[in-house]
Order: sequence, then structure tokens, then C-alpha cells
Amino acid sequence: MKELKQIIRKIRDLQNEGVSFCLATVVHVDGSAYRRQGARMLISENGDWWGGISGGCLEGDMLKKAQFAMMSHSLQTVQYDTREDDPFELGIGLGCNGLIDILIIPDQEYLISFADLLERQMEENVSTLLLHIFSKKDSKLHCITKCMERPVSIDETSWTACHNLGSAFFWETEDEYCFLERIPAKSRLWIFGNQFDSLNLIELCEWLDWEVHWVGNLTKMPSTYVAKVSSCYGWEDARSIMPTDHLVMMTHDFDRDVRLISEIIPSLNPNQYLGILGPKKRMDKLQSALSNTLTNEIRNRIFSPVGLDLGAQGPYEIAVAIISEIIAHANGRDGHFLRKRSGSIHG
Repeated sequence: MKELKQIIRKIRDLQNEGVSFCLATVVHVDGSAYRRQGARMLISENGDWWGGISGGCLEGDMLKKAQFAMMSHSLQTVQYDTREDDPFELGIGLGCNGLIDILIIPDQEYLISFADLLERQMEENVSTLLLHIFSKKDSKLHCITKCMERPVSIDETSWTACHNLGSAFFWETEDEYCFLERIPAKSRLWIFGNQFDSLNLIELCEWLDWEVHWVGNLTKMPSTYVAKVSSCYGWEDARSIMPTDHLVMMTHDFDRDVRLISEIIPSLNPNQYLGILGPKKRMDKLQSALSNTLTNEIRNRIFSPVGLDLGAQGPYEIAVAIISEIIAHANGRDGHFLRKRSGSIHG
């Protein structure tokens, strides 16, 4: 999401400067590749670029192809095949073994509309399905919209996978190219507590471009960190927590945790992340104090001790462990070593 926000900002800058640009989008991957469907690279007519379609291997060649797309004012399709060590293929020796299909879109009207829609989606903070349809004849965008019903041109299995799992699909008809993707809601994190370890978590969220809502003693929140978060709340202030928000409690105050948990549990989404700082013995005491609210079923959904088992020492490493656990939970992963994973990395 951070990269996509950067691309939107640069589209606005280039638009204001009167500089032409195009957008290269990875629409299909078969096999191994550094980037997956939906990865994007914005290229200006001056040769500057933002984002990426690979780990740096394909960007140089893409700059050349993007210049041709802008000069010809036509949509271009590019395929990189790195599956075989063919000396006449660009992919030789790149280390990935996959086939990558990319659309280069120079249509300024489409790109501005795309930026407009994504900005609205980010403001609403909702996951959105986008269907892009391009005519092979005129390279114009026919539809970019929130998809409420399954298009007749995509099978139900693929539609369900895109809607529920965040997959992306590319297909073509005789007259059109079609790309369906899911743009996730922005990551929102609620941090309960204003001790020094919360500051390191805020710094990491700022780097990731996550939206942070900070709850604690307002008089003890340093102004430099207040400027880094979206909003601040006192302990007793009303809060608008969304079902997709992540929650981390690091108050270092047992009684306050009891009160906060009793407020949060009734509206906690079954798939929502709630992490509570402290050892297992502390969590046992919390459950005992909240025996009528904090059932075994709910406790099994709470992450406490919080964070992945990284052997983290100190607040910075603990912040990394917490963020890593949130990302793993959001993606349905368990945080094991990738070398122990059976199947593909992105499967």
C-alpha cells in the first residue's frame, strides 16, 4: 500500500508539471517472480520511475518499452519469460523462474481516473475490487469501478478467490484485455499505552505508512510523535474502532488492561488482531479477572504474549516482532521460516 500511495502522489506531481507518464502493471505471473500481480511501476517521459515490477532486473528494459508506449500513445503488452536459460531471452541468469505478463498503459485520462478512485478508496478505508477493461482497438479504459457483481467474463471460482483471498486475474477476449484485482483497505493500528516502547512501534508504522490511532495519557504523549499518528485519544475518550483495525495493548497497567479488554471484547471481530503485551502468567491473571467476558474461545484468538518468536530484545526489536505478527495474521500465515514452507512462497 505504501508503494501505491507513492505512485498516486507522483501521478499528481507529474500531472501538475505537465509531464507525460505511463503505468506498467504486472497482470499475470506463472511460476516464480519477485513481484506478483498488481505490482506497478510509474514511468515519466523524462525516464524517472517509481515503484517496481521486479527486484530490479526488468526495470531497465521496461523504461525503453515505456518510452515507446508513450510515443505511440498505445497500450503495450510485454511478456518476460525467465523459465529457461535461453541466451536470446532477457531473463537469463536472473534467478527467478517464471513468466510475467505486463501491461504498459500511457492513457493519461485512465491514469488520472485510477488515481482519483484509489484516493477515494483510501479515504473510505474499504477493500475494493477493481475491474480494468481495455479495448485492444483504441487502448481506452472502458470500466474502472467497484465490482458489486461477478462479471460474466470471469468464472465463479476466480471471482470468489479474488473477492475473499485477494488474488488477481488477467484474461483477454477477442477485443479486450481484462484485469480484476483487489485493493486492500489501508492498515490501521490502535496502540493503547504511551510508555517509551509505544514510540518505537509508532516509528515503524510511520515507515510502513500505516495509519496509527494512539490511546493513552494525552499529557505524556511527545509532540513529535503526536505529529506521526492520525489521531490521539485520552483513556476515557470515545473511540471508533473498525472491524478490520489491528489492536495492540501495551499499557503496562494491569487494572487498565482489565477495563480496556472488557470494553473491547464485546465488539471484537472474530478475525481481528488483538495483541496484549506481557507474559502468559499475566494473561492468565487477566482471564481470571474477566472470567465472565474473556472465555477460552476468545482467549485463543488473542495474541499474548504479543509478537512473533524472534528472540526480540529491546523496544525496537519487539516492535518488529509485533508488526511481523500482525502482517502474518492478516495474510493467514503462521510466521515460520520460508525455507520450511511447502509449496510456493506466494501460494
